[in-house]
Amino acid sequence: MADDNDQVKAVEDEEHEEHEPPRGTLLIMIGYLIVTVTLWMQAYLTLLNNGGLPPL
Repeated sequence: MADDNDQVKAVEDEEHEEHEPPRGTLLIMIGYLIVTVTLWMQAYLTLLNNGGLPPL
């Protein structure tokens, strides 16, 4: 019976263990966001360059 209680307590301790913040995931998401925004800005500026108003 004591072994069962020890196993349950060990599982509970593992569940409530302190973890460091997920820095790698944050860096990947920020990198993906920067690449996406850069590519869309390049496409948008290219469209503005090619489709601007003709000179009068």
